[in-house]
Parts: sequence; C-alpha cells; structure tokens
Amino acid sequence: MSYDLLIIASDARSVTSFNHKDFEKLTGKYGMSAADWNDMVDAKAPRWTVDGTEMIFPAMDHYFANGRKLNISEAERKAYYQHRGSDDLRYLNGIFLADFCIRHGFSVEVINRLDTDYNQLEEMLALGPRAVAISSTFIPNRRRIIEIARWIKDRDRDVHVIVGGPLVRYSFMIHDQQPELAEHPMINALYFFQGNDQEPDPAIDALVVDARGEQTLVKILEKIRSGEDYRLLPNVACYDRNHRLTINPLDPEHLGVEEWQIDWENLDEKYLGSTVAMRGSIGCPMRCKFCSFVVLFPGWELKSVECLERELKSIGTRSFIKNICFTDDNVFLSRKDVNQYAKMMAGARLPFSWSGYVRISSITPENIRWFAESKCIGMSIGIESGDLQVLKNMRKVQNPDSILRSIELVNTHGISTASSFIVGFPGETEDTVGNTINLLNSFAESGPALNFYTAWVFAAIPLTPIDLERDRWKLKGYMCDWEHETMNVGEAHRQVQRFHKEVTRGAYIHYPYDDMALVASPDSHEKCLEALKLRHGLAVMDEYGQERFRGLTRSETLNQLEQNLYGARTKSAE
Repeated sequence: MSYDLLIIASDARSVTSFNHKDFEKLTGKYGMSAADWNDMVDAKAPRWTVDGTEMIFPAMDHYFANGRKLNISEAERKAYYQHRGSDDLRYLNGIFLADFCIRHGFSVEVINRLDTDYNQLEEMLALGPRAVAISSTFIPNRRRIIEIARWIKDRDRDVHVIVGGPLVRYSFMIHDQQPELAEHPMINALYFFQGNDQEPDPAIDALVVDARGEQTLVKILEKIRSGEDYRLLPNVACYDRNHRLTINPLDPEHLGVEEWQIDWENLDEKYLGSTVAMRGSIGCPMRCKFCSFVVLFPGWELKSVECLERELKSIGTRSFIKNICFTDDNVFLSRKDVNQYAKMMAGARLPFSWSGYVRISSITPENIRWFAESKCIGMSIGIESGDLQVLKNMRKVQNPDSILRSIELVNTHGISTASSFIVGFPGETEDTVGNTINLLNSFAESGPALNFYTAWVFAAIPLTPIDLERDRWKLKGYMCDWEHETMNVGEAHRQVQRFHKEVTRGAYIHYPYDDMALVASPDSHEKCLEALKLRHGLAVMDEYGQERFRGLTRSETLNQLEQNLYGARTKSAE
C-alpha cells in the first residue's frame, strides 16, 4: 500500500558536517591533529565511558550492581536511554510537516530519528512512498544528507527525494550573496551549491530554498500525485540532464506565526511521544553577532498569549504527553513577556511539565514563581561568556553578576539549567576564558536543582553580524578554520579543554538523556551532585591522562562514586 510522503526529521548519527578528509590539509595548522579537528567540530566533551557506553545514571546502576561490569546488549543500551524519557522526544520539524501535509490531503509517515542501521527506513520504503523529504534542521550535514539520499535511491530509483530546511536555505544565501566563497574548503564541505568539486548528486531530485518551504513541499507533492514536472516550481533548485544547476525564481512563503498551528487534538498519536517540541515565535529581534538564525529569519513574530494558551490546552488533551520543550527563547524574551506567558501557563494548570530556552535578563525575583508554578523543570540559557567585554563584543545584554543571581534564583525554585558557551569569539583571550571558568565555578549548588553546560568553539559563519566586522577584528577564515587578533581556532580548542579540567563545581558536562531528568531522581540532591562531580572526575582522568582530579586518584574516585551514591542500595540488596 503506497503513501504520499515519508519525512526524515533527524539523524541518530553525529551531526558533524565534516570528516577527516576535510582536515587532511589542515593537520598541523594551529597545532591540531585531524582527530583534534573532529573532536572540536563535534563539541566533544569528556564523558565517562565503559565498553563504548556513556555512563548515564541507569548504566551506572547496572555497572555497580553487577560488580563493575557492563555486559549489556544493544537493546538494553537503548532501554537505558529511554529510561529517562529523552529518547521519546518528537522533533517539531517532523510533527509540523506531517500535520501541514495531512491537512492538505496527503498521507504521511515520519521517521523521528533515523537509526544508524536504516532498519526503520527500510521498513518505511517497503510501504511505497511517492516522495521522501529530508529535513536539514537536525541534519546540518551535506554529506550525510547525500549518503541518506543515495541509500534510498539504491532501493527505490523511482521515489522522489526532496531536501529542504535551514542548511539548504543558508547554502542558497551564500551562493547568492557571497559567491566568492564557493571555493573555500570549509564552505565547500558544508554547504550545497558551492564549488566545482560538488558534482550534482542524482540521488537528490530537488532542493527547496525558501526559508519556510512547507508550502513549496505541498506543491511538489501535488505535481508528483498528478504526474507533472515539479522542477520549474518557484523556490526549487535542481540539476538538469547536463548537470547544470538551476535555481528557480523565488516566491517567498508567508505563513504567520499564529497560522503556524498544529492540530494537536486530532493528530495521530504515532507522530507524537511523551515529550514534544513546540514554538512560540518565528525569528528573533536580538542581533547577537555570532548568530546565523537572524540571517535566516530577520523578522520576528510572537504568538499572542491567547494563541499560545489555546495551543497548550490542545496539547493537554493528549494524556500521554508528559513534557513539552520550547524550541525558541523569544517567548520569554523580556520581563513583560515572562509575566504574561509564564503567568498564563501557571494559571492554566496544564497537565505537563515544560522546559525551554529562557534569556537570563528576563528572570527576576518577582516572576520566577510563575516559572515554578507553571511546572518549568529546565531552562536552556545562552550565557556564551563570563567576561563582560566579550559579552559586549557579542552584543549580549547581560553581565556576570546578573548571571550568577539569576542562576541561583532559578535553582532555588527547583529549575535545572543547561548553559551554552562560545569560546574564541573575537576579543577572547586566555584571561577572558579564565573569567568564564570562574563564573561556572561560582554557580550556586544549594539546590534543589542542578546545572549543566556545553562549551563550543566559535564558528566564523558567513553573513552573520560578526562577518561584517572582519576588518575590525582582523578576522580571517571561515567556519572552524579561522584566526583573529586575539586567538585562533587551535587555541580556542585548547581553551575548551581548560573548561573540562578546571570547572570542578557549579555546573557539569551535559550528558544526553539523563541530565535534566536527575531532578526526578529518587536520590537526594546532595547525592546526585556528588555523583556528577565524581563521574566528571573519571571522565577527565580517562580523557586527559590525569592521575588525580579534585585531589582523588581514579581508584579513589570510583570507590567514592560507588559508595556515596550506590553503597546503601548495594548493602540493602545484600
């Protein structure tokens, strides 16, 4: 039985957009090996690993309960991830595209996260889709998208493979506005439409270059259903039989944020999960200089309080949805917005918890109670730096003192945080990185919540606001191959490693699947906190060959981890 469309929303593999071949010519540059380059673009952080398994809390339970052995199958490993519920997150791009196409009369299946062995993809292809749409929202990797497309075409030469999303749109913008970058190795490796070495791939039938693209996708599906040619449609890019690229005239799509609604009450449960993503706005009014999002969506539209309330209550009718995750931080952009939206959510008595991006400047002693009463369990916060001058260089409107006050305020109300940092932005030095490390070590630990962080190396992305200030900062190079007057990418990579070694309290390395869920752990806050410190010590000693961390040897750290967090359970079992 055939159907109209299969959507691939994300990919279980690494999102790295490069591979070792991209770095062969760069080996030795900035004092970095090819492995260093890959670790950097992966934002690799030391995580304690046993037999290839990252030691999230369910895995540690198994490890210590079985005499420090981890003999688990792949199915058991997946079960550990699902134990904390994060693996059940349904990505918004898949949900929205499915709902939008269903409303236009098409039959749709969705792969939320493409597995590494393609089992689910093979099953879905066997059902006979007319088209496959690959979204680049969570697969920002040209090579990986081509690999997926080729795998599909090897099994069904007649299926139409359509690619769209942010990567395709940004590729078009660079091709259109900065064509001189086409031969730059990093641009060539990452983006579509760049350079002579990118031969057109017959596995991809069309690319949608509009920033939105859902209406163009529907028009393509209509043409496929009627047997007509869609290659001349506006917003479509494709290659002709002579391998020449054609990008058709643009017809910008205008779908207002309040039209960007999902029929949560009636959408089939198979497209949803216990955790779903949603958005409260499109675009961003801020102009952080490192950000490419403001290039993709220069305008800004915010859902009204009434609109968002209707949508949240609609989600609340689905009893299996236990948590929602806002994908944008502009719902809670200002203190006024917080007072309106969080107060509404608290008053609505919604049956689920939520997490999302929140701007540090919007948090106050007056409004934090609305966050807590609305069942907010986690905040993702773009702090980016702990140095006041670097924050000013980035155009971030916050300061270290206000950051510390807000983190403590959030934590005392039981809300955990996941902070992100950018290392190497123009003006960054070893001393400014030290200020950021000091900031993290100063995060409150009084509880009852926990703090996590991720440190990324700055990427010199074309078209961003900082890209327009190259002369001012003596900025050279693009993406992860750059240098400026105060730092280069190799030094930034080494400074990220300083984070791992020198941040010893306050905030901890983000482990997918179990960090935020520790709030619901049966163990006390003190035990969870100590376990995070000890686990991080094991990771750092294993990664960097250190003999001690926080004054403890590896053996002492392992013994304390077992005793402090699991000793009572072990004795009880005995």
